[in-house]
Amino acid sequence: MTENTFGLVIEMDVLQVTHEGVVTFHDAIATEIPLTIMANDTEIATLLTSPSGLKELTFGYLFTSGFIKSADDVTGYTCDEQRWTVHVNLKNTPDPSIMRKRLYTSGCGKCAMYTTIHEISLREKLKSTVNIRHHQVFTIALRLRDGTPAFKRTGSVHSAFYVNPETGYEIVMDDVARHNAIDKVAGRALIDGIDLTKGIIARTGRTSSEIIYKIRKCGIPVVVSRGAPTHQAVHLGKELGITIIGFARENSFNVYSCPERVSP
Repeated sequence: MTENTFGLVIEMDVLQVTHEGVVTFHDAIATEIPLTIMANDTEIATLLTSPSGLKELTFGYLFTSGFIKSADDVTGYTCDEQRWTVHVNLKNTPDPSIMRKRLYTSGCGKCAMYTTIHEISLREKLKSTVNIRHHQVFTIALRLRDGTPAFKRTGSVHSAFYVNPETGYEIVMDDVARHNAIDKVAGRALIDGIDLTKGIIARTGRTSSEIIYKIRKCGIPVVVSRGAPTHQAVHLGKELGITIIGFARENSFNVYSCPERVSP
C-alpha cells in the first residue's frame, strides 16, 4: 500500500440507529496505524498515527524530541509501508533513553511538573516581536470551525496549521493524534528550510504541556486553539514566553498567557 491508496480515510459499514429504525451505510473512518521509527538501527518510538505525511512526522518527531537539530542531521530515510516502519540514518547515534529520563521540577504553581531532561533544556523564555490582531484570531477561529477536508469527512482527526502573517506561507497537517499534527508541521518546515519563529500555529483540541514543549522547540510564539489549555500548559506558556489563546470562536477568545502579543 502507499499513502495515496491507504490515506487518511477508509470506507466502512456502519449501523445508524434512529427513532425510525436501523439502517446500514458506508461511512468515512479515519485510518490509524502504528508507525515504528528506527534510527541507526535503534528503535526510537512507535507512534499511533494517520498514514500520511509520514516523512514529515518522522522529521518533526525527531526534531521536537531532541534527536536532531536540522534536516541535515538525517542522511537517509526509507519507509516500509508493509510493516509501517521508518528507517532513518542519523549523523549522530541517538540515545532513546533521553525520552525516559524524567524528573520532577518546581516552578509550575503548586504542582511539580513531571518532565524530561530534554524538555527542561527548552526552559529559556521565548522572545518575539510577532503580534496577532483580534480580527486575525477571529478569522483563524472560523478556519478551525470549518475544519479540513479530512475532518469534514471523518470528524475524528486533529488539524494544525501554521501561518506567517507577513508572507502568507502556510503548512496544514491532519492526524488522529493532536501532537502528531504539530510534529508534521515541524517536519515539513524542517525539510523545506522554513523558519517557524515568525508565525503562529492554530490547532484543534486541548493544549497540554507536551504541546507547549513542541511549540517552544519550534520557536513559535503564539498558539491558537478551539480547545482549552491545561493548567500546566498555562504555567509553561508564562514561563517559556508563549502566547496561549483558547476557546477561539468567530466572536470571542481567551488569552491565557503573554497577552502583550495580542492587540485590537
